[in-house]
Parts: sequence; structure tokens; C-alpha cells
Amino acid sequence: MSAYGVFPYVYPIRTAEMKCKERYIGFRFVGKIPKILFPNKDIFTVCYAYFRWLDDIVDSVRLDPEVVRFKIKREHQFLELLYGEKETPEELSTEELFLAHLVRFDIQHAKNMQEDIERLLSALEFDAKRHGHICSKEEINRYIENNAIPYINIALKIFDVFDLPKENLYELGRCGFIIDYINDLKTDIELGYINIPKEELVAYRINLGDFNSAALRQWVQDKLDYLGNQISESENGLNRLSGLAGIFAYFLLRKRKIKLRILKDKWR
Repeated sequence: MSAYGVFPYVYPIRTAEMKCKERYIGFRFVGKIPKILFPNKDIFTVCYAYFRWLDDIVDSVRLDPEVVRFKIKREHQFLELLYGEKETPEELSTEELFLAHLVRFDIQHAKNMQEDIERLLSALEFDAKRHGHICSKEEINRYIENNAIPYINIALKIFDVFDLPKENLYELGRCGFIIDYINDLKTDIELGYINIPKEELVAYRINLGDFNSAALRQWVQDKLDYLGNQISESENGLNRLSGLAGIFAYFLLRKRKIKLRILKDKWR
């Protein structure tokens, strides 16, 4: 079975839509966009569903870390097979079929998404390996970049948007990622995923065993202030975007503002 060949299952868009709505209720908006306005809507959906599925595997507390690392390695190998148009495994999960359709779309339409998909897989691989490890600021920053940048790139390529200034969108992507990990801070720390760099643990004198400490609250407040400033600055550069890119930017911005406001109320 090659990347161009006939796939062994019915196109799994309904399954992908269901998984997206389960994970993110706001995704229901995508289903309401007419195909004439968003021809690649199904591809956007299978892409989102695939990476949400893989992220859930990495975050699972029920799976042995070795099982998770094996799964990520399999996905790396599967991606190489798809882009090499070689024979793929006979046994594919429905979610892996999402990836197969995404790659087939990329190959047929020359979107050049392979590097971005590989970066997202590498970010998930890093996530799986860093359990219980306190990362440096450089490691955390690279982790953020490898999540935010390819996410924006892939979305814009699916939207058929090229040659536009992306830095403001990249910054919104970074802010969204940081907002999410601050929102999940307590749970992540309890599970052994530390998103506070060791340099900042030292500078703020944070004790990870005391989640209600003044030091940790100060770190969060400083992060929220920083995020508010970055989002405001990014907003100023988004007015030039039109079409699907403009809609994408609007909802990206709106989602981050709402989440940031909720976080500020939570940590007030």
C-alpha cells in the first residue's frame, strides 16, 4: 500500500470529527464551515485528530513509559514509510490512517509538511522522555518552538496560505502553548512533567512540593503578565490577514484571550 494507493478503510472523517469534538468542544465550529470556503476542512480535521490522539498516549498515566516511547518510534518510522511511498504495516489503527491521509494530501498537493510533522513528533518524543526530569530554559524554549511553529505552519499550508508575515501567529502559538501548560501546572507536576525551567526554579526559589507557595504564585503571575503583553503586541500585526488566515488568526487570538482571562481569575 503506497501513499498514493487505495486505503483499506472508508475515509475516516466522521471518526476524526468525533474525536476532535470530544477533545476540544470549540472544534464544532470547523464542522459548520462550508466546504466551498474551506476545501481542505477534512484534512485539517484528520491532522488535529491524529496529534490529539498521540498527545493523549504520551500523557497517559496508565501506559508504561517504554510502551509510549515505542509508540512514538513506530510513528516516526511510519511517517518515513509514507513519504517514501513504501509498503506500510498491514495493521493500522484508525488514528494512523489519519496520518496516512494527511501525508497523501501533502504529497499530492506539494505542501511540504514533512519537516513540520517530524518536528511535532520530535516534541512528543521529548515529552515522553522528560518524565521526572527538570529541564533547562533552553530545553523548554525548544520544546515550545517545536510545538508552536509547526502547528502554525501546517495549519496555514492546509488553508492554502503562503507568503505572509507569520511571526505574530507564531507568537500566538507560543503563548497558547504556555497558557495550556500553566493551566495544567499542578497536574503536570504531580505526574512528573515539570514545565518550569531549572534556572527559574532557582531564581524564584520554588519548592515543587508546595503548590500554594508565594514563590510559585509569583512565577505564575509574572508569566501571565508576560503573556498578556505578548498577545497584545501580536494582535496589532494580525489586521493584514484575510480569508481563512484571518479567520484562523481571529479564533487563535480569541481562544488565548479567554484562556488567559480565566487563568488570571484562577490565580488572583
